[in-house]
Amino acid sequence: MANLTGNIILALILVWYREVGSVKVGIEAESTTASFPKHYRSLASNGQTLYLHQNDYVTYNFCLIKPTSVILEDVITSNDGPADTIQVKINDGVIGTFQSVAGSNYGFNWNVFSPSGQIGQTLNLGAGQHSISIYVIAADNFGVEVDVFKFDVLDDEVSKDTFTCYLKCIDTLPSVTALPGLIQSKAVQKSYSTMCTEEDNVDVAIFNKGIAEYEITATAPLYDTSMNMRHPDTTNCPFLTPIYWLYEDVVISPTTAAQTSNDSILQFRQKSSDTTEMLVTFTLKGKKNGYIDSNIGSKLFMNMEPPAVSTEVTVRYLHRNGSVITFDPVTFDSSVTAHTWDVPDFTWKEDIGNYIFIDVKSANGNQILSNFKMERRYMGPDQVVSIYETSTLRIEGVKIDFWWQAPENMEVTLTTSQEIWNDIAYFRIANLQTDGFAQVFVLYQDGNMRLLYKTPSQFDWIPFGTSVILGQTKVDDFRPAVSINKVDINPQDLTMELTYDDNSKTTLKVIPSASKTTLQVYEMDLKKNKETHPFATFRSMYVETGNNDADNIISDQSSTKRVLGGSWKELLGNTFMMYRRCESKHLTQSPDITVTVTKTEL
Repeated sequence: MANLTGNIILALILVWYREVGSVKVGIEAESTTASFPKHYRSLASNGQTLYLHQNDYVTYNFCLIKPTSVILEDVITSNDGPADTIQVKINDGVIGTFQSVAGSNYGFNWNVFSPSGQIGQTLNLGAGQHSISIYVIAADNFGVEVDVFKFDVLDDEVSKDTFTCYLKCIDTLPSVTALPGLIQSKAVQKSYSTMCTEEDNVDVAIFNKGIAEYEITATAPLYDTSMNMRHPDTTNCPFLTPIYWLYEDVVISPTTAAQTSNDSILQFRQKSSDTTEMLVTFTLKGKKNGYIDSNIGSKLFMNMEPPAVSTEVTVRYLHRNGSVITFDPVTFDSSVTAHTWDVPDFTWKEDIGNYIFIDVKSANGNQILSNFKMERRYMGPDQVVSIYETSTLRIEGVKIDFWWQAPENMEVTLTTSQEIWNDIAYFRIANLQTDGFAQVFVLYQDGNMRLLYKTPSQFDWIPFGTSVILGQTKVDDFRPAVSINKVDINPQDLTMELTYDDNSKTTLKVIPSASKTTLQVYEMDLKKNKETHPFATFRSMYVETGNNDADNIISDQSSTKRVLGGSWKELLGNTFMMYRRCESKHLTQSPDITVTVTKTEL
């Protein structure tokens, strides 16, 4: 008997779709690394099959996150000849046998696939790694082809990377404790779904009517992995494109029908005997949705096919202040066929109609726009300014060409010298570690704070991940934020005083150590209602298990919950830990983050 085991790891191909409360997943038989022939079949689920003969034996691994009910719904096979008998095992225990469908059609039946039907009963399997094996008990000389194994897994947290055991999950879940005698806090779920890994869709606000002091801790992920995936992945992030709208190959004529592109419409009308007026109406997202598009400047580009006679183009637009701005006319001819108009920052309105009027004047009409578009203006590189540096400590401020909360900005003062830096979008603190300086703390003008534990010796650098907004946000904002006006930094003890736009104040202290980095938050003078405005907000990203910056949250009064999914609305407690139960292919080494209330008072 050929007893070859094909462990299915990264090469495993999955047929994947979800039902409420369960996941349907198919393991492609040909994905084994065992050395059996693989045949191309046009009607196979993935275009290929695994070709087996009598006494052949193949094993595949699969993993479960938690104790779960599993059904083997089907094994899909093809055959051209007498029926073959196949035995199926789960974890070396026989769960059933089935026969391929008999029939001969000069070899054409190899591309005709038949289901086995459910094999065995529902299996209640524990968390961890399992195996499925098939053994061809009896077959003719031409054997049997196996296409796909179809499972129904009663756990909609399972993803294809975790099911294949490519990404491992921890066996023991964490627990957290809280100090006694404190006023109780609550963490409120405000997250939403996304497919973009560069979008912070996880939003959990923490409230406490008596908050006086708390601390935030960054620790290494609970899972043990050598992976360090750390670069951006803009797949499924269409909103990142700089082009707002684009029209191509359009005839400039009063009779041309209206055209649409993204959130815009291009219309035409006869303005005079020799002039066609074009009107572009469009909307742009802005600060309330976490975008810069309605505030940042833009570029209007027109490329016209060489006109037969000189054509004068005049562009004007409606400014957000109600005035109409007109550019100087531009003449297009056989030598000048393209032009760009620059629109300054803070021109457009957010979420309501913006208007651009284009007069095209020519003795010979029906010119053709080969390309007409508007896009976000170029953003220059970030400017890094040195605030403080010694042989073991480095503090830097960063200026961004166009910060999303512009014109708001942050002033940073070094208390030891009283030197001031203006227009800072964020600043960062790095300390000397084994292989040079590594960042441990970042604070943005919008209150987002990122904390990082000491870089493990096997890596040159590790990424930030889950962040915490320090301050009282508007909990229902799509992109919650605060506005920090001023930061006074004492580099000698890494303390800093924050002043917000509502004159709230708080003090921070960064404490790096070998195993974790802690941020203490105290001397909190908050001006807004503490029962309606959170004192801190978790911000993270979750697409699915194995592709996130956090997948679970736990408190001292609640069992672990998925950060997205499930029915939870709020968690009570005074210690909240946002962590990853399973390895992630996004920012793999980014930290688990814990928020702990340490003092309350009324």
